[in-house]
Amino acid sequence: MGENKLHEIRYLCEIITPMFLGDHTGRGAELRPPSIKGAMRFWWRATQSYTSIAALKTAEGNIFGTPEGEGKKSKVLITVKILDPAPPTNNPLAKHKFYTIINNKNIPIDIIEYLAYVKTESGKNDPANYKRYADYFKPGSKFEVVFLRHQSMQES
Repeated sequence: MGENKLHEIRYLCEIITPMFLGDHTGRGAELRPPSIKGAMRFWWRATQSYTSIAALKTAEGNIFGTPEGEGKKSKVLITVKILDPAPPTNNPLAKHKFYTIINNKNIPIDIIEYLAYVKTESGKNDPANYKRYADYFKPGSKFEVVFLRHQSMQES
């Protein structure tokens, strides 16, 4: 039997737009391996050209793991390390020249806030009192993602 060494790949990542990731409360921001794995699964699916959903799911399960059937463990272990000491924030994003109408009033908004509507809330009594609802990681924040797999594993 050959050695069962781990193959490691490290990526230094920088956030370029506000990154909204939920924690257990839904209001905080927490960057965890399942978030990275979920994004990888999404983009992996988007780049595949399987002729059936069943074949796509089987191939995806072979790489990322699956609870279906007897279950299958992921071939890759993912760890995430936040490199920025600055914690997530809920500071308002800068307003730009985009507007929305609330109660027949033009309200300036940030396009990112607008697109992340479920992560924002408006003031109850004053539509101009548009406040941040959830925490986010600021642009410029850095983190490291480490992927580990056994070198003896065949490529899928």
